Amino acid sequence: MSGHRKFHDYANHSHTGGQARLKALARARKMSLNKLIDELATGALAKHDAFVRFQALAREGDPRRALELLERLDQPD
Repeated sequence: MSGHRKFHDYANHSHTGGQARLKALARARKMSLNKLIDELATGALAKHDAFVRFQALAREGDPRRALELLERLDQPD
């Protein structure tokens, strides 16, 4: 298999590179890695909740309100 990388080679490289970048980001923000992950997860969950609400409103037939929520999703954090 010369010239071909195995999946676990990519996964290991991606994992260690991502982990180092997350640690650097936490240091830059002067917070622990656990706190950084908690903040990132909170943001991701808030966006997911807004999207789920958008889907529910779209199903209920209130396109104006659904589009308002979609617009909020597009706003920078």
